[in-house]
Amino acid sequence: MKYFAALLALAATGSWTIHRLPFLLANGETARKYLPSTTPGGIAVFDYDGDGKLDLYFPNGGALPNGKKAPNRLLRNLGGMKFEDVTARTGVGGKDFDIGAAVGDFDNDGRLDMVPTALNAEARILRNPCDTGRSWLKVDVRRPGARVRVGNQWRQMTTAVGYGSSYAGPLHFGLGSGVLQKCWATRPRRVGKCESWWGNSAGSGSEPQL
Repeated sequence: MKYFAALLALAATGSWTIHRLPFLLANGETARKYLPSTTPGGIAVFDYDGDGKLDLYFPNGGALPNGKKAPNRLLRNLGGMKFEDVTARTGVGGKDFDIGAAVGDFDNDGRLDMVPTALNAEARILRNPCDTGRSWLKVDVRRPGARVRVGNQWRQMTTAVGYGSSYAGPLHFGLGSGVLQKCWATRPRRVGKCESWWGNSAGSGSEPQL
């Protein structure tokens, strides 16, 4: 409750800026009140193209019980709170009533893949083919709650990544040009410093363990 009050107080200052995104949630709400309509999709926040900026993936539902699917959306972060809809280009619009997505580098090629969480459908892995030649870094953090900073990027270790989705693998950082950067790790009751590691899109990225 205290966090909600803090958000209200911040909003009252008028210092927030509203940015509209090209996404409309379709949760299948009807007068019959189907249970899935109460569980809208959990957003996946990850760097799909390795440029060092976090992109947004919005799982979407559709009409219930067996109506038309509303497309999921992948929005590429262009910087400055501007996003480009790359759903059609990447082919991740989906075909099921999706309510979440787990993200991780499942094939260890340095690019983040996705497993959407769908209603009454088989799990499927969406392999990321986006070979941009950009560098990347993975940091294997074994303690939930730990935070890792690489340059000006932050990640926090958590297994909860969205409704019905979890991932406990290494934290992934897109490094763009591949410039060597410092890595700092903060975890409960312990603060550690990683020396400089870096990787590349050819799959030679290191995974320091903390």
